[in-house]
Amino acid sequence: MASHRRYITALQKIIITRFTHDNSASVNLGANNQYRYIITPGGTSAKGASPVDWSDYKAVAAYFGIPD
Repeated sequence: MASHRRYITALQKIIITRFTHDNSASVNLGANNQYRYIITPGGTSAKGASPVDWSDYKAVAAYFGIPD
């Protein structure tokens, strides 16, 4: 059974849902899942080459000084 997670942003919330591709059953998210997220302020410029690899969580955390 293949499943997919969807992330929806709402005011002061991130809603996470999980569903099967054929919509045959509900899929439990599990109580032990942990998520980390980074919110980039709306006024942040995206011009030019980035000083950090945004696809690398550890590089982003180091760039912003986020502790493990």
